[in-house]
Amino acid sequence: MMIVAKITGDRLAASYYIERNDMGSFPYFVGDCVGSRYAIEWVRMTVPEFEALPQFAHITLAAKWKHEVESAIKAEQADSAEEARTHRTNADRIAKEVGATGHDLNFLVEEIL
Repeated sequence: MMIVAKITGDRLAASYYIERNDMGSFPYFVGDCVGSRYAIEWVRMTVPEFEALPQFAHITLAAKWKHEVESAIKAEQADSAEEARTHRTNADRIAKEVGATGHDLNFLVEEIL
């Protein structure tokens, strides 16, 4: 279990969650506009629950993309062209989803995963 800050505020579209150890980065994550008000509620979460939060969807998608690409490569090496094509199609679809979030897929795969 971990302790996480659930942050809500007048300038946030949705709740934002920050690990207790990252609270020093609070202004970076939510902004530091004069007059902004935020509420913090400390909650317990498991690591899988935290990683499944919507704010991390781009990272989850990047991990799925990487899995599909690796699966396509394995299928190609096993001379299974149809399976490889399916994995490549899935990878392309996921890449578009990541792009729609405004994140750089290559950066996520190389630097985050």
